[in-house]
This record gives sequence, C-alpha cells and structure tokens, in this order.
Amino acid sequence: MSANVSITGLEEIQRALSDIGKLEEKIVTKALEKAIEPIRAEIQANAPYDNINKVPGHIKNNIKVTKVEFQDDTYVIYAYITKSFKSKYFYARFAEWGSSKQTAKPFIQPAFNAKSDEALSIMINSLKGDLKL
Repeated sequence: MSANVSITGLEEIQRALSDIGKLEEKIVTKALEKAIEPIRAEIQANAPYDNINKVPGHIKNNIKVTKVEFQDDTYVIYAYITKSFKSKYFYARFAEWGSSKQTAKPFIQPAFNAKSDEALSIMINSLKGDLKL
C-alpha cells in the first residue's frame, strides 16, 4: 500500500521567511544606529582639542560611526576615529592609551562606560516599538 502526499505553498513560506529576515535587519539596524548616538556624542564631548600641533579638523569634529554589519552571527556598529599613522588624527591613540612620554587621558572608553546603559535602553525601546511589544 502506498500513499501520495502533495504539499503546496512552500514557495510562499520561503518568501515569507525571507521577508522576516529582511525586516529583522532593518529593525536591528535602526535600533543600533539610534543607540550609538549618545556614545558618539559623549566621545565627541570628551575628545581632546589639539592646540599644540594645530592639526586641522581636530578629533572632536571627526568622530565617525560605521554602518551596521553582520559579523560572526552578531550585528555590530562602531563609533571610531581613524587612528592610522597616515591619518591626521593619529594623535588620538596617544590621548587614549598614552605613550612613553605622555600619560593616557582616555576619552573613548569612559564615553562608552558612561553611555552604554542609555544606549541599551534606546536600542530596547526602538526594538519594542518596531516589533509592537
């Protein structure tokens, strides 16, 4: 005895699941972009102003935020300053970590520590709002 089973609608289910994935990315991206702002603003507020070297642009005016990326099963976003020696803001590394001739005066890590709870709250509220929870 044999039985034949026919299943229809799998294509619709696959499309719906794909749409959920796209929606997830949009919702998470929006939440992370909102959440990084208080951290970025705090870094900017605490960043040193280079009066000694007269570097144009100053760190305060050049705190950047990356686009949201998906890395190792996690969505990530960064507030940062280009610290390459080719960058005109390379001296930010010496302010944050110090050098053999300069004591560290961190401004990035303290900004994260000061604003991480606020950022988390913003992210949670954004996710709740978009998911209508």
